[in-house]
Amino acid sequence: MENIDFLTLFQGFGTMMAGGWVLGWLLLIAVRFLCREED
Repeated sequence: MENIDFLTLFQGFGTMMAGGWVLGWLLLIAVRFLCREED
């Protein structure tokens, strides 16, 4: 079995976390914008 490249694994995990953080903020902004539009 090959050794796991922890650096690649860490970078992949970091990218996934960063992507989820950005998507979360975009979703929050979209929801607030839609709620404001309804008023």
